[in-house]
Amino acid sequence: SLIIEGYADYNSRSDDRSENTLKLFAGYRGDDFKGGVEIFSRSNEFGGGEGTIKISGISVFSSQPIMAKLKGFVRFDAVQNDGKDVTDILVIAGLDHSPRTNLHWMPNLYVEKPDGGDPTIQGRMTVYFKF
Repeated sequence: SLIIEGYADYNSRSDDRSENTLKLFAGYRGDDFKGGVEIFSRSNEFGGGEGTIKISGISVFSSQPIMAKLKGFVRFDAVQNDGKDVTDILVIAGLDHSPRTNLHWMPNLYVEKPDGGDPTIQGRMTVYFKF
């Protein structure tokens, strides 16, 4: 099935400050493959001639069964902050093992790359149990 979702928000604050957010999501959920793309843009407007900072980004993610009770997953994020003139990158990839209903063991690799900096690479283990 195809999922399309939009979001908009405007927040008027004191002293001529305001924030507005726009977001669009499109996803697909099939018998095996699941994936989606989300893009967003947020503008923070400051009063008194201080200007506007625009933050925008994209997230792409998916999961795919590998064998019974085991899926692979991946996520890629890129966020650009015009106020700092940077683009940060995040990549998460891993396996999702579900030995029984409502229990997941998810070893994953978390790679964060700030603009102009060295990457941070972490191995993580996520355990999910639903009561």
